[in-house]
Amino acid sequence: MSRQAGRFSGVKLLIILVPAWLLLSGAVAVWLHFRAEKNQIVKIEHAYQKSVNAKSIADDFSKIVDVIGPRHLASPAAIEGLKRVASMIEGALGASNMGYEVRKFPCVDGASDASPLIAVDVMRRKTVEEIWVLCSYDSPLDIAHGADSASSIAVTLAVAQAMVGRELTRNVHFLFLPMGNADAQSRMAMLAKAHRLITKDANATQVLVVGSMLHPGDIQVISRDANQPVVSRADDLFAVAENAEICMQDDAEVSSQLHEMGLPAALLLTIGNKDEEAGSDLNNPSVWQLQQRAVSILQVIERLVENK
Repeated sequence: MSRQAGRFSGVKLLIILVPAWLLLSGAVAVWLHFRAEKNQIVKIEHAYQKSVNAKSIADDFSKIVDVIGPRHLASPAAIEGLKRVASMIEGALGASNMGYEVRKFPCVDGASDASPLIAVDVMRRKTVEEIWVLCSYDSPLDIAHGADSASSIAVTLAVAQAMVGRELTRNVHFLFLPMGNADAQSRMAMLAKAHRLITKDANATQVLVVGSMLHPGDIQVISRDANQPVVSRADDLFAVAENAEICMQDDAEVSSQLHEMGLPAALLLTIGNKDEEAGSDLNNPSVWQLQQRAVSILQVIERLVENK
């Protein structure tokens, strides 16, 4: 009898211990899974940070703001500034450096050589679906140094440089615009030409317009269409602006106009806040901050390329 009682107690013990062990081992397995996943994310982020050159961003921003200065068509000095930035873009991404195919097109019929559209082809071949990244390289007439646009140029160049040698299932094009800050009529004429370039040979699944990266706070993704791929693929990297506030307020904004032309365009930018920027020098931004923004944009481009 005592032997049977002992056996019965052993069975009871197993009934208690086995489920407990299964629960414990399951919990440990889940913890290990998420720990490995987190480590992988950190590893990926470190890899992106290594590929985005902070010194290059700082040098490019400083050169545009402090050396080149204004970039528009309203004065001889500013026209020269446009030419110098166009040469800078071509030199940074062309055959002598990144090895990308760089082509220049008149932004409007009869336009001068000072203000070409600059198209950069990462893969040098067409794919059925493609991603386009747009950036204005001119500056507004009423802003002396054009630091806002300089920040978008420096970050966009860093993103393009970081894509060299990557395996891409969808090609990525960069398009630098010479009249993104010009008057509405000139900008519309330029965007008509840009639209023809973007839609010429392939289906653009996403068009990203890089705006100012200068201000504190998260990158905002702003689009009139909440179903665009970037909105769902960047919710952990960017803040999604409610009701597409900026596009709705400014129908002349580049991404808004491209959306009206039927392209899946979204604006990426940081928005100024007087309280957050009090006492800060926007002509001398945090290089680390600009690097992190380039990293985030690079990550979302690769998600769009892989359709993840």
